[in-house]
Order: sequence, then structure tokens, then C-alpha cells
Amino acid sequence: MTKYQHDTKSAIDLNDRKSSDRVLNIIEILFILLSLTILMLSLFFSIASVSGSSMEKTLSNGDYIIFSGLFYTPKSGDIVVFDANSSEFDYPLVKRVIATEGQTIDIDPATGLITVDSIPLSEPYIKDQAAVSYGTDIFPYTVEPGRVFLLGDNRNNSVDSRSDIIGTVPVENILGKVILRFYPFTSFGIPN
Repeated sequence: MTKYQHDTKSAIDLNDRKSSDRVLNIIEILFILLSLTILMLSLFFSIASVSGSSMEKTLSNGDYIIFSGLFYTPKSGDIVVFDANSSEFDYPLVKRVIATEGQTIDIDPATGLITVDSIPLSEPYIKDQAAVSYGTDIFPYTVEPGRVFLLGDNRNNSVDSRSDIIGTVPVENILGKVILRFYPFTSFGIPN
């Protein structure tokens, strides 16, 4: 083997080594980025599944949602995940914020129409108007400080703030606002 042939073979070996080092470096960087992404997502976002039909037509049983409680303050109309602190529910629930502290909510027993601070709610998201016989005996009702009044969108099939089982919910029990439904993929999007 001539010196030229030996130098060419060394140059090829060196190039192969450099290429495989580059590939390993790229794989290492991608692994670190993926790990950091997963860590960041787990710190700022959580995943939950919807159980039951209380949020139909907005969310259905078996839907998977992403929610976040980071710097979150409940607002009327938000869909939230919360801890009911009830022996009947040992898992987080999903409902809609209807009123916050100091607001007065009323349900008309004849029509089921809901008003907050005497202003009728426009609720295109509900499945059916609230049944007149369910939980209307406590109204009008002013929400206590540090609490929120929550209802399911399927008003006639929802255990919510109208019930003694849940009642109004302390703000600290709100785990976060629902930001995205990601499964089933055919319903992927931001729930209204």
C-alpha cells in the first residue's frame, strides 16, 4: 500500500467517524429537546378525561382534554377541571363557570333561564334548558367570597353547584381551565 492510498483510507475513516459523531450529536440534542419539552408541558399543562355526559354537547364521555392552572383566575364562561372534595367523586370533574364571588345567580323556575346579576345568559353551548324542578329552590343565590358557581352544559344530567353534593366550589379547588380537546381526533379543538 502506498503512502497516498494509506492517507486516503485514513481520510475516509476520519470522515466516517465525523459523520457518525454528528448523527450521535443530533440524536443527543433531539433527546434533550424532547425531554425538556415533556418536562415543560408537565409543569404547565395537565391531561384529563371527561367522565359522564354532564358537559354534552360541548364535551362527551371519553374525551381527553388539556388544561392549565398556571396563573389562572376563574371567569364566567370558562370550562374548568376541579376537585369536588366529595365522597361521591374521587376524581376531578369538568364544569362551566357561571358566576364568581359576589355575583348573584338566578334560575327562572318557569323557563329555566339563567341570569347573573339580573343579566340573562346567552348559552348556545347547553344541551337543554335547565329543568325547572332541579335545584331551583336556592335561587336567587349570591356566590360567597373565594368560591365559584359551576354548572354542566347538560343541565338536566349534571350534578353541579345546584346540588349539596358539590355546592359552590372554592377557587383553590379549581385545577385549571380547559384549553384543548385533543381526543377523539375528529373533535380536536378548543371547546367553546
